[in-house]
Amino acid sequence: PLTCVVLAEDGETICAAGGAGVRVYCQRRRRMLRRSEVGTAPLTSCAQLRGFDLLCLGSTDAALHLYSVGRGQTVQSLPAGGSVAALALGEAGLLCCSAAGARLHRLVPSGLSAYGDQLSLPAALPPGSGLASAALHPGLPLAAAGALDGGVVLWDLRSGGPPVRTWRHPGGAPVSGVAFSAG
Repeated sequence: PLTCVVLAEDGETICAAGGAGVRVYCQRRRRMLRRSEVGTAPLTSCAQLRGFDLLCLGSTDAALHLYSVGRGQTVQSLPAGGSVAALALGEAGLLCCSAAGARLHRLVPSGLSAYGDQLSLPAALPPGSGLASAALHPGLPLAAAGALDGGVVLWDLRSGGPPVRTWRHPGGAPVSGVAFSAG
């Protein structure tokens, strides 16, 4: 099954990820251009790095895979610190959420930063919970994540410390999506 779909900046290329592979389609020609395997573990999430020919793919193998759409291959894999549940791309970088917590990867000219330029965001989640969704504010240094135990966590990226706010809703259903308003 497909886990994520991204429309490229050209407006006609569609990248779909699922299982352990990526499929690239041309909307104008109405056909698949290529199909590639990315590792061996299921892909869970994806984000297109703006201005690059790269998709960042989250996986259950605890890695972020940078996939070149033009070359049809993985060009780099970075440790993610846990099975990746959600990715969010914004001005601040790429927010990667997993059962282990959240990491903000800074963007560099070649794509993503290596380990030296990451910000770990402590989530203070109860045992057995994990993060299921991610969002970066479009204009402010804020990040949010939804948790499997029904919580929502908010971080101020300037401080890089513990969450500035945590909410829990009654019933404890997983929060499978979080978003910020642009206004």
